[in-house]
Amino acid sequence: MISNSTNCSSSFDAQTYKIIAAVRACSGLVAFLFSLFALFVVVLFKKYRTFWQRLILYSNVSTTLYGLSVVLLRVDYVESNAETTRFCVFAGFFHQYSNWTVLVSILCYHLSLCAKVILGKDLSGRLEAPYFVAIFLAHLAFNWIPFLHLTYGLAGAWCWIRDTNDDCSHSLLGFVLRYTIWYAPLYSVVLAVLVGYVTSWLVVRRRRKRWEGRYDVDVDDRKRELQRDMTVLLGVPLVLILINVPTFVNAIHDGIDPERPLLALWILHAFFSPLPFGVLTVLFTLDRETRQKLNARHVRAALRTLCYSSSSLVYDYDIKVALESSYHSVN
Repeated sequence: MISNSTNCSSSFDAQTYKIIAAVRACSGLVAFLFSLFALFVVVLFKKYRTFWQRLILYSNVSTTLYGLSVVLLRVDYVESNAETTRFCVFAGFFHQYSNWTVLVSILCYHLSLCAKVILGKDLSGRLEAPYFVAIFLAHLAFNWIPFLHLTYGLAGAWCWIRDTNDDCSHSLLGFVLRYTIWYAPLYSVVLAVLVGYVTSWLVVRRRRKRWEGRYDVDVDDRKRELQRDMTVLLGVPLVLILINVPTFVNAIHDGIDPERPLLALWILHAFFSPLPFGVLTVLFTLDRETRQKLNARHVRAALRTLCYSSSSLVYDYDIKVALESSYHSVN
């Protein structure tokens, strides 16, 4: 049976582990603050009324949970006692759970965007409830498994799934759990995102060739919309690759030569794991329309809207809608 109270990773001394964990915690704190800012912007400007806005909101919530889970991985776990051991088990599970919420939220957004670009179908409304369940609940079906063998616990510089036994020998169970419930799904999602982007790019390229030489307002609008969608689609795989290259290289090196880890790889792993998620969340939230509203006048107006009841506010209505309403009331 695996103990979750002993740190068997003796590759670095305790002070070095604290430095690695501190780098990761600082990066996670920045990602957490970025995500809180994105959530504030969503609530302030009420950017949760459409399906696509709510998908971004779910991603913001996932990233906030992930940043919080990284911050909770305190830098003193290398000095184990009963209190830190219990909290480390919880922190390891919460980190695994939040990892999955971010991964599934990115996958759901990317799949919806690919369906819109490739199939020309907007899946808004029909898949929102399944998406919500998939992002926040479905992966609990297997993320509890490490509890059965006390596999959550202190794993090197932070808390996650242990890969060592009670006597500090290598644990096949911990290794299998790491790869079956995290690494294998993670790299599968990265591959799926890349395939989705390449397929979308080929479809868009073919459509542009059909549209060449034609001038039509609707076609021009469609071109601009496809360009925006492709920009977002490109951003997702780039961020996922940026995040996971140091992690992947470090995992390979650690598997080949666990007795001689490279401190530089661990620092890069610690820094790049949390931060890009927060940056991606802010970029998704701050579209052109939202960026134009980030000034004192619009922020004050939005705060007044939040602070006062809707019955005391005066709204602007489109003249066409108003005339149609008057026409129907008369007839």
